[in-house]
Amino acid sequence: MTLTNFTMPGFTHFYCSLFRFRHEFRSAEAAGLTYTLYTAIADSCRYKKPDAQIEECGRMEFYYNLKKMERRPYRTEVQLYRAAEAILAELIIDALTKIQLMAVLKLSCMMDDMELRFYKAFDMEIDDPRTVYRECVKRLVPRGDEPGVCMMQDWINLPSA
Repeated sequence: MTLTNFTMPGFTHFYCSLFRFRHEFRSAEAAGLTYTLYTAIADSCRYKKPDAQIEECGRMEFYYNLKKMERRPYRTEVQLYRAAEAILAELIIDALTKIQLMAVLKLSCMMDDMELRFYKAFDMEIDDPRTVYRECVKRLVPRGDEPGVCMMQDWINLPSA
């Protein structure tokens, strides 16, 4: 089992994006949620493969790395949504603690709210073919060529550099 999708740089992108797109998060709250999801993924991986050697940062080391690493937030809400999907896809509920389950619930509620806000803003679902949903990867570290806009038509019509 590899955790290449869930590296410290990936979690840093996710953490920074919580500020950019989710205004209810302050630094400590965003760091706490990110760390809890990080441990939930590690615990899920251990549950899937008990013999796997998974190195896990402690809370203080994780927080230090979040602050030290300079990573940009995702460009769009769609990227944040896809990152959240990637986290949820790796979790095994039976492997999680109550605190981790609460973090998963918070993430799920955040995604529901993102879907609702997206629908209100664009009058379509976030995964509609007219959005850039399919162009964004379902992982924490985005590709460099992912769209910086939410709508496919806007991305197609951007002037090339």
